[in-house]
Amino acid sequence: MHYTIKDPSALRKLLWADTILGGGTAILGLLFFNVLSNFMGLTTTFIVVVSGVTLMYAIVAFILANQKSVSIPLLRLLVQANWLWTGVSAVLFFLHYSSAKVLGIIFLILQILVVGGLAYLEGSQIAKKI
Repeated sequence: MHYTIKDPSALRKLLWADTILGGGTAILGLLFFNVLSNFMGLTTTFIVVVSGVTLMYAIVAFILANQKSVSIPLLRLLVQANWLWTGVSAVLFFLHYSSAKVLGIIFLILQILVVGGLAYLEGSQIAKKI
């Protein structure tokens, strides 16, 4: 099956948002995991792993945003991975809800909403070619 991108300009904006949000979250988490652990009530291991995964997603979004012509197979992979991470984030929310502080709960909820939102919006830019 062949695919096309509906609005390359809108997609690039979404990819840049994905890069900035994911990259910023990842860098803050990797640099300040000890401090964040205390504020969020989440373990340092949890913060480092989530930050590392988020950094990988941000790198893929960055690569896509900088391509002259966005690779549709790589974009589809990013969208599918974002949906997967949304599901994982929902499970993590339920597993860590009881031990997380208010900021940790807010982070976990935002992780689900933002990643799921990006998956939906980026995915909506892919159209089947007839």
